[in-house]
Parts: sequence; C-alpha cells; structure tokens
Amino acid sequence: MADVSEGVDLSICDREPIHLPGAIQEHGLLLGLDSGLKIRRFAGEIDAVFGGGDLIGRPLGDVMDIRSLELGAEEPLAKFIGTLTLSGESFDTFFHRSSEEFVLEFEHAPARRRTGEEVLHILGPLMKRIADAEDIQTASRAAAEGVRNITGYDRVMIYRFLADETGQVIAEARAQDLDPFLNHRYPASDIPRQARSLYLSNPVRIIPDVAYMSQPIIGGDGPLDLSGALLRSVSPIHIQYLKNMDVGASASFSLMRDGELWGLIACHNSTAKPIAHEEREMGSCVATALMQSVGRLEEDSNQREAVRLMRRREELLPVVAASDSVTAGLQRHRDEIRRLIDADGVALMLDTEIVYSGVTPPEAAIRAIRQWLSDEGLDQVATPSLSQIYAPAAEWTSAGSGLLARVVSWSPRLIILWFRREEVETVNWAGNPHKSLQPGQTPGMLTPRHSFELWAETVRGTSRPWRPAEQDAGTRFTASLAELGRQRTLRDLNRRLTSEVAEKDLLIREMHHRIQNSLQIVISMLRPQDGELSEDRVRERLGQARDRVLSVALVHGRLWRSEDLQNLNLETFFAELTEELVRTWPPEWQDQVSLDLDAVKISAHRALLIALVVSELLTNAVKYAYAGSAGPLQLSLRKSKGDYIAVTVSDRGSGKGPTDVHEGFGSRLVQRLVDSMGGELTVASNNPGTSVKMRIPLAGD
Repeated sequence: MADVSEGVDLSICDREPIHLPGAIQEHGLLLGLDSGLKIRRFAGEIDAVFGGGDLIGRPLGDVMDIRSLELGAEEPLAKFIGTLTLSGESFDTFFHRSSEEFVLEFEHAPARRRTGEEVLHILGPLMKRIADAEDIQTASRAAAEGVRNITGYDRVMIYRFLADETGQVIAEARAQDLDPFLNHRYPASDIPRQARSLYLSNPVRIIPDVAYMSQPIIGGDGPLDLSGALLRSVSPIHIQYLKNMDVGASASFSLMRDGELWGLIACHNSTAKPIAHEEREMGSCVATALMQSVGRLEEDSNQREAVRLMRRREELLPVVAASDSVTAGLQRHRDEIRRLIDADGVALMLDTEIVYSGVTPPEAAIRAIRQWLSDEGLDQVATPSLSQIYAPAAEWTSAGSGLLARVVSWSPRLIILWFRREEVETVNWAGNPHKSLQPGQTPGMLTPRHSFELWAETVRGTSRPWRPAEQDAGTRFTASLAELGRQRTLRDLNRRLTSEVAEKDLLIREMHHRIQNSLQIVISMLRPQDGELSEDRVRERLGQARDRVLSVALVHGRLWRSEDLQNLNLETFFAELTEELVRTWPPEWQDQVSLDLDAVKISAHRALLIALVVSELLTNAVKYAYAGSAGPLQLSLRKSKGDYIAVTVSDRGSGKGPTDVHEGFGSRLVQRLVDSMGGELTVASNNPGTSVKMRIPLAGD
C-alpha cells in the first residue's frame, strides 16, 4: 500500500479481533446465559425492559416468561425462536450457543409483517427470473433488483471476489440519483481476511444505523465470541468506511459456492433503515437461488469448454501417436499443440532441443524457465502474471506474461510451456486502491480512504487468465503423452522379450521332449516282458523303480503343461497318476480304483514326494490286499483345517495286523518320505480291509 506515513501499522485490519467486540449495536438487547440458563452477562437498555436491579446470576425465568420459547437448540448461529412482549414492546427473539454460553438476543419487532401470501408473491417470480437466467450477469442483476425490492434500500450490489482477493461490482440496482458503482473494483484490504471468515461462518450481517452508539457487554469472565450473533458491534474502521461513503445503513448476504466465499449481496441506504427478520430470510433465499443459478451456469460453461478442449485433444493425440516417436509427433504438430488451449505461443523442450510455435520469449529465457522449474521442484505452473512469481519474466512480458507449464518427464526431458501475451487492462477502482487506508489522528492507527470516486489504473504484465478447464486440458494432454511414451517403451520391450522368449521356448521344448523320451526309455527298460525275468524279487524291485520313475515323469509333464511352474493341482495329478499306474497292472484291475479328490494346489516338490508315497501304497495294496486277486481300492484327498491335507489309500480286502501292515504297506521308504514332509502316517482297519492315511502340511521345505 503506497503513500502511507511511516510508523502506521498496516496489518491492524487483518489482526483486529472483530468477533470479540465486547459490545453490541443499540437496536437490541443481549443476555449471556450459563448452561443452567442463569444470566452471566448482558448488553443494551436492559433496565427499560427488565426493570432495575442486578441481573447477573439470576435465573432467566425470574426476569421473563420463557415458557413459549424453545431454548434447547444449540445452533452456532442466531436462530429465530419467537416473538415476545416485554414491558409492552414486541421483540423478535434469537438464540444460539457461543462456546460454553448461550446467547439470547432481542430485536424490536416490525409494526407490520409481510403475510405469507405477500412473501410468495415476491419470491415466486423472482426465483424464476434467477433460475431462468442464461448468464451470470442476468441472474445477478435479477437478484440485486429483487433484494432492493425486498429491503427498500437505495443501492444493492452483487459484489464478486476475484482470484487476487480484490472485489468487483458485477450487478447493481440503485436509486436514480446515486452514482453507479457497476464494474468498480475494490482492493482486498476493504474486506480484511477475518471479515471474510465471518462472512463464511455467519452469512447475514446488518447495520440498521451506521451512527449507532455501541452498547458494552457487562459481566462474564472474559470476552464473548459474537461470531454467530445478530447484534454484534462492527469494527470502528468499517463504520468510518461506511460513513465516508455517505451510507446510513448497511446489510449483506454471503454468496457461497463449494464452501468458499464467492461474493456478497451488499446493501446500502443513505439513512438508517432496519431490515426485519422476514426480509432477512427472504434475502437469504435470494442469495441461495443466485448461487444455485451461478453453479449451474458455471458448470454448464465449464462442461462445454471441457468438451471442446477434449475434442481437440482427441484429434491431436492419434496423429502424435502415429508418428515414429512421441518427440517426432510433437515437433510435427506444434501448431496444434499451441491451439489446444488458445495460447499465443508454445515452446516444447524435447531433451536438449527446443521447438516453437507462435509468440514466445527468447530461447535463453526458455532455458532459464526450465532451470527455475527444476530448482523449485515444479511440475506444473499456471499464472497470468509470471513476473509476479519469477522476476526475470518482467523483461519479456509482451511475449509471455502468462505461463502454463507442464512437465511430462525430466529424464528424458519433455516439458511443454504455453505462453500468453500481455493484455494491458484499465481497472476502474472505487477510489485510489493504494490509499485504501490512511493515517488517522491517533499515531500508528489507520482510517479508511475518504474518496470513492472513479480512479482508473493501467495494469501491465498480465495476460488472459488460464481457466480451470484449460489447465485441466493441459494436464490431461501431458498425462496422455506420458502414457503414450510408456506404451511405446513397453511395446519395444515386449517386442524384444517376445523374440527372446520365442528362442527360449524352442530350447525348452527341445529339452522337454528329450527328458520325456529319456524317462520313457527308462520306464520301458524297467518294464520286464513275460518270461524275461525268472526271479520274483528282481521283478518286484524293477516294478517299484518303474513306478517311481513314472511319478517323476508325470510331475515333469504336468509342470510343462501348466501356466504355474511352481505349483500343481493334486486333483488332476492324482487322476493321471492312477491312470498310468493301472495301465501297468493286470487287466482285471482296470475298473477297481475309485477316486474322491478335493481340488488342492501344492508345490511341485511336495507333489512329487506325495506321488511317490501314493504309488508305493497303491502298488502294495495291489500285491497284498486281495492275496493276488483284484478288488476295490480307493484314493481320497481332503484339505483339512490348519492348512493340512489328508491322503488316504484304502481297500476292502482281508486285512492284516498292524505290524504286518506296517512292513507291507508302510515301508521304510514311505515312512521316510512322510517324515521328510513333516507329516504323520497312520494305519487303521477298514472293516474289512486296511486304511493308510497320511496327514501332511501344505507348506514346507
């Protein structure tokens, strides 16, 4: 802020605790109550309403009839709870909670209230005008005219906050003898940050008489937070501001969108003028309707722009993708990239090379911007005034005041810089914004400016702003480029991997066939032909060796056919194993083996060990269970609790004693294999026959 004398505290407005004024306006009364509804503090002309005497500590019910009031609500904002007659006067009554206290406020009721029919007659057509508006300007003008009709104030403005926290009057309804404020800009200091915060938390503020005498709050242990109060006394600086504007009464209704303060419906009157509760509620309805319309119009506009930008992007990406490389595609279509978001120029940093389209800063400046982005760790920048955040940009504002930067990749380097030229703007301020606050008579204190006459200022170094849809389009385009680059890299990698895998696949197939052939040769050699071997002992040993090699061959074949090279499905593996074993047995055994198997996956290593045990048990059952004859055998597989499996081989033969069974069915090889897997082997009678069960953990070494 220029032209302010040395020693003046420029931050006093932002630091002023306006929610703790310690006083109320004089058009009402206030009582502060504890949780038991005893009076802790008061403000206003209490004696005239409640009679003399000390009110502090007295129950509220002792000083007024509260039976008709709903005092249980704990709303953070003053809520209308009814109209009371006190000492012959009617008061509208409001109640809310402030920290640990309840606040009861009384406001003089109007002599005449609008009927419900009158309210609907006013609001119905007004709501329709606002809802049917085709642009924000039309909707705002309808809202301003409607609120002026409701309040009877001389001037009602729709005041919109801009991105730099300044405000602008975008619509106005006024008396003919008043000078227009339409399109006037106001500095951010006119509405300090803590005032904006209060507008967010309490959307209605009234000052029916700017010349009021504040009424101090008496009693209490500390300052009372009046953020939610109706009668809160206003900052002396703001009162002086209104007086300097020749305003006698003021009111405002907050305009909020997505939880943020979009603007205000600001009402001014040249003389004192109250606004009754009903009129304030009507004004709040208008504010809500306006913001609904604004939301719809802004969303419709953003949607249309987003669709337009999306179509441009969808037309551009395929032609870039069709090029030999992403870099070549960007170079070839640089003009389309510039036009993607209506930029005046674009610079594409493709590793060490820079290519341009349109109006851009010089190459040295482009490389300096790249270094600045890197030093600051910035992947995205969107600003209409680059020189405000990057001082060297002040040297070439005519070529690039606005910057939209998107980093696709730092290595290899791919950065897109869109530029917009400076657009010299004339801003019509309501008074000199550099003198919005001036030294007061008290040293170190400030008073608001006295003049609000039109003050034109030429603003340089600023471009057209980057709208949200344009920023999003830049982000989506660069994200698509990054994905396109990844896809090309993956395609190249897949092409190489496919070639290498094909070569390895040929080698593995050759190895598989050789292993299978070798195993089949061994099995054939171990399968004695009739009459070749005369000794039963030798024949038995060769048969056992053949079955074990067969199990190994089956595991290898199953792994080869499976997509999972680490695990086997025991259900299908057991089915194949028994089928192969039965082929080596005498023909009468072909239909004697039944299977009852759960689907269980287990590691290939453990599957091989289990297969060896099952082969051994089935082979022994064939030899001993039915004394050389054929009979039913059953192989079952169950998954049990605790990540265990149970494999059982049983017959319905003559049965054997436990010792003989252990020697015959549970050979030392079987026992060692089961022990190596951390399992248990049990032999039991099957009545008739024998049942051998092994319980093995699914996981293990």
